[in-house]
Formats: sequence, structure tokens, C-alpha cells
Amino acid sequence: MRMFRNDYSEGAAPRIMDALVTTNGEQCVGYTEGDPHCERARRLILDACGLDEGEADVQFCVGGTSANVIGVTGMLRDWEGVICTRDAHINVHETGAVAACGRTVLPTDDADGFLSPEGAERVYAFQTSCGRHMTRPAAVYVTNATELGGVWDAARLDAICDWAHERGLRVFLDGARLASALTSEGNDVTLEHIAHTVDAFYLGGTKNGMLFGEAMVIRDKRLREAFPFLVKERGGLVAKGRLLGVQFEAAFERAEGDAEAPYWSMARHANR
Repeated sequence: MRMFRNDYSEGAAPRIMDALVTTNGEQCVGYTEGDPHCERARRLILDACGLDEGEADVQFCVGGTSANVIGVTGMLRDWEGVICTRDAHINVHETGAVAACGRTVLPTDDADGFLSPEGAERVYAFQTSCGRHMTRPAAVYVTNATELGGVWDAARLDAICDWAHERGLRVFLDGARLASALTSEGNDVTLEHIAHTVDAFYLGGTKNGMLFGEAMVIRDKRLREAFPFLVKERGGLVAKGRLLGVQFEAAFERAEGDAEAPYWSMARHANR
């Protein structure tokens, strides 16, 4: 009997576990800083995103809540807030983690899991109607797949990103289940498209065959500067960082005979 109660019922996919066991006896520097597995994983992820060295940073987080808190708050200053749907993870399912860091979550009235330009505009117009007396929106948060299981298409994603960027807002995409979204039937969004459209996003590992871990791709200058400090300050820095690098290296490195990287084949298996 196979149970589908959550994403965490089992350990890791065989290839991921094999990589961890094979490298277990290696000695590496800590904290994801310069060990060969993290560096190799970073290069593989940038290649998959169609990004060159220097265009973006690839950083590792222990889990989704940590990634969301660091990513969102790293884009904001004290008086700024983030626009999201009312059912967004950062609004309803992370114990007020963003708010606990002194940042304001600004939910819209969107009811289908997708952040719409119309809903975001209503919040933005209200929040900016009184100048310095109200929290100013500076970022938007979207999730793919959404909390309700929806998958973003390219036109809808472009619309909210265009709306945000026209107003100087950054876009953060929660990719805890991004692999399943991008390999779902009828999907027309590519990883490269996301990497060149949003300001930061992460590739979920915890929900896609790994023991733990997420890989964040950051183009936003403010977040690139803030991440190394925030991940330490907010308890998200893994001392044995190579464990993250080994898993993502194994997930994105195609072996002979592979039609695609294991990261995507694991997601297709999960979808089936």
C-alpha cells in the first residue's frame, strides 16, 4: 500500500541516497562555502537555468520555510511589505515567520491561488494612498505549483511579473513543488523562462526526492548581498553544507543513458 499523505513519507530517492553514501567519507569545508559538490551543483543549476556565471547566485537553504523567510525578507526594508494571495504559504502556513522578522504580509482577495495583477493593484493602491503612513509594497510572492494545486502558465506569470516590475517591485517565486509544476501535463513554462523573469526563486529538493534542502537562484542585487548574512542570522545555515551540494549535484547531473536530469524524472514519477 502506498500512502500519499504528504511529501515526507519516505527518505530520499535511490540515486540521491547513493550519492550521499558514496561521498560520506569525504572531508569538505563547511557551510556550502567552496566545497566541490556545492560548487558543481551551482554550475549545473545555472546551466539548467540558462544563466551565465555572475548573472545569478545559487544558494542553499535547509527547507521551504527558511527559503521563504530569507528570500522575502532579504528583498525588503523595515517599512516595506510583500503582496501575496490570502492562501499563500507565507500568510497562512508558516507561523507568521515573515511577520516575526518585522516585515508585513499584504494579502489580496484572490481566491484561486493565483496572484492577479488586478488583486495586487488593489492592495498596492491602498497601501500607497497615504504616503509614509502605511507599509509600502516592495515585493510580490507567488508559488508554483500553488497551494491549491494550480500550475502557472507563461502568460499569467508574465502578467504579474510585468505588473510588479513596472512599479519597481521584486518578484519572489516559491518553488517548493516547482519540479512537479514544470513537468505537469500541459505546462508551457520552462525553467529558463522563470530564471529570466522573476528576481529570485528556489528549486525545491525536500518535496522532490531529497532528504532535505532547497536551492535558491537569485538575480536580485539586494537579496544577493543579504543572503549570506540572513541565512546565518535566521538559523538556516547548514554546517555540513556539502550534504546539500551532493544532493543537488546528483539531481542535476545526467548519467549516461539518462533522457533528462534526475530532478525532472523524479518529478514526473511523483506526478504519475
